[in-house]
Amino acid sequence: MTSQLPPNLLRLFAPRPPLPYLPPVDPDPKNRKLPKYTGVAKYLEEHKTHDLDYIPTETMAQKQQKRMEEKKEAIAKKAVKMREMWDPLNDKNATSDPYKTLFISNLAYETTEAQLRKVMEAYGEVKHVFTVQDHNRERSKGYAFVEFEKESGMKVAYKEAEGVKLNGRRMLVDVERGRTVKGWLPKKLGGGLGKKRVGHPPRQFHNHTRATPKERPVESRSERKDSRSDRDRERPSDRDRDRNDRDRERYDRDKSYRGPRSDRDRYDHRSDRRTYHDRDSERRWDDRRMDDRRDDRGR
Repeated sequence: MTSQLPPNLLRLFAPRPPLPYLPPVDPDPKNRKLPKYTGVAKYLEEHKTHDLDYIPTETMAQKQQKRMEEKKEAIAKKAVKMREMWDPLNDKNATSDPYKTLFISNLAYETTEAQLRKVMEAYGEVKHVFTVQDHNRERSKGYAFVEFEKESGMKVAYKEAEGVKLNGRRMLVDVERGRTVKGWLPKKLGGGLGKKRVGHPPRQFHNHTRATPKERPVESRSERKDSRSDRDRERPSDRDRDRNDRDRERYDRDKSYRGPRSDRDRYDHRSDRRTYHDRDSERRWDDRRMDDRRDDRGR
């Protein structure tokens, strides 16, 4: 096919020149000379005296652990000093009556005293609201003290304000323990109630639609057969009698609906004759068409 092309197109199909030969960069593995392997037993003595003054560097995890321990020690020393200075009975910023004061924690930093007062007034008349401020960061520390006019209002808030959401966070409430509990220390001084609660405990939902499967003892085949026969023997006879009555009524109803046997036979006979008649007429019609075709061929 290419022989019929013009010369200008044949040049496009001309083969290229062969690739020039270049010596291989890597020698043949069969002819390669490799150094012989020797033992290292004679160097073990030198290893004992190598890098005697080497100090291993600390890993990132070790550095973090060291910083955490140093921070805990500093906090413990600071807590000892603050514990000596802590005197809740002579605090100038404390409320007037500790038995009417409610402690609220887990507050958002942007929560103001006006917002907290508006929420607490739903449980009783509020006398004073004091949010503890962090002067270094110029923001709230996330907890406050609310003093009510009556002790009953504080009790209602203590029961119902737990878990109420304010500015996207659920409040945690408790009574003031600094002036009401002897020997009480806050968490920053090594006391407290432990871990922070997270609102109300979760509800326990029970699925009553599906019963829990009970463990049944494994029975052999003969034991199952005996138990089945015992159940059949103990079954009341009235149940079988009712079942027979229902079967008899169903049979009578079907019989009355179907009609007498003679009528059905007569109708069936007519339908059979009708089908035979239709088949005969179709055969006669097919034979007539075949005769017409033969006549046409003869012509």
